[in-house]
Amino acid sequence: MLANRLKETLQSVVSVSQSTFVPHRLLTDNIIVAGEVGHYLRRKVSRAVGWTALKLDMAKAYDRMGWGFLEEMLAALGFDRGWTIFKSTAEARGDIHGIRITRGAPSVSHLFFADDSLLFFKATQVEAQRVKECLEVYSAASEQVINYEKSNAMFSSNTASGTRIVVTECVGIQETTDLGRYLGLPSVLGRNKSASFWYIEQKAKYYPHCDFLEAQLGGNPSYLWRSILAGQSLLQLGAARRIGNGKDSRIWGWPWLADACSSTLDTPCIEELREAKVDGLINDHGSWDEDILHDLFNDTDVPRILATPLSPLYPDSWWWKGDSRGMYTVRHGYKLLTEAITSDGPGDSFTVWTRLWGLPMPPKAKNLLWRCARGILPVKDILKLRSSGNKVPEASVSSHWSPPPQTWVKCNVDAALFGNGAGYGVVVRNHGGRFVAAPSGKMGSVRDPLMAEAVAVERTFV
Repeated sequence: MLANRLKETLQSVVSVSQSTFVPHRLLTDNIIVAGEVGHYLRRKVSRAVGWTALKLDMAKAYDRMGWGFLEEMLAALGFDRGWTIFKSTAEARGDIHGIRITRGAPSVSHLFFADDSLLFFKATQVEAQRVKECLEVYSAASEQVINYEKSNAMFSSNTASGTRIVVTECVGIQETTDLGRYLGLPSVLGRNKSASFWYIEQKAKYYPHCDFLEAQLGGNPSYLWRSILAGQSLLQLGAARRIGNGKDSRIWGWPWLADACSSTLDTPCIEELREAKVDGLINDHGSWDEDILHDLFNDTDVPRILATPLSPLYPDSWWWKGDSRGMYTVRHGYKLLTEAITSDGPGDSFTVWTRLWGLPMPPKAKNLLWRCARGILPVKDILKLRSSGNKVPEASVSSHWSPPPQTWVKCNVDAALFGNGAGYGVVVRNHGGRFVAAPSGKMGSVRDPLMAEAVAVERTFV
């Protein structure tokens, strides 16, 4: 309840190292960052200065927090600055340095979630002593107790053995080669993997100069990055740009046309305009500049561009094709991946029978898969198809019309697709059911019925 009431201000109160309770942050964000830092520590062998990852164990964390400390912290914050603890203050003074896994990446000094805490600092006696002092001040103020016997530290591969001993003795903890589990998942992933994206986009390691859909595997990739990149091909199939002011979308190579069949241009890229943005095709009135379109694009692309709606008052954004809300769901992703296999009928398109029969599974499981592939499993849709034969089901038409609220008008719209575009019809009535208007018209190059209906509504009221 408190989180919901403070939802509008949590972004400025809660530290960026806190992974939940704030919109657009997920519990998995910290898991990904912890995994990336662990991968970096194991791979780092160059330079003289090493790095330390300290995992803290809080003794009875939920029972010891002092309310007086919380009250003083809230009063000091005033809900207008980031929620910073003593370590953040030390970092701001330059006493402690956060770790950067590559040039241009943000510095990470700590990751917090409830009693799961990770601290990162240079493997030197000076910084270890500063961390120890910060922890003691925090414990005294908050009444929290750190169990140093169960806390441990992991060092980067380039840290000398003597330095490791100095740091562990200074803080009073043991050294480990693996921090174990963080938030229920391995903090460092080895060769045997059984494990689990907004924050990772801010890491400059893998694609500092491009978008995720254009990112490459790169050199020395972590298991987490390879796992994330495995879904790239699916996003490339279903993701598209919704054009607002056109300032954030490239003309060539990006899927931004409102075309259900193909959202990319057919016109070959003009090398001098390879990085040009869509806003260069929009005039001062917020509509497409037809003179520029006819100069740059072929005759098939021009009507497709003109059929793409604009929202000049809003920035461009990503949306998922096939969903009326533009939201990705596992169902849509699965449908997109299997569409090519099932398009010609399940019995004719499935050809990898040898692989199916060679799978290490019980015969009854293979039989089930065979029945699914042949389309003979007695599920609801199959049984309905069998029972209906060739009969066309009768349409159920309702003549009931519900009026809009007082002083409002209601717009009923329908659209139909044709070979070269779409046609629409609209009926507008007021709250008393009295006729107001009935516009109709045609659209060129529109192949999505929902888009056709949306454009029809826009043309009616704009």
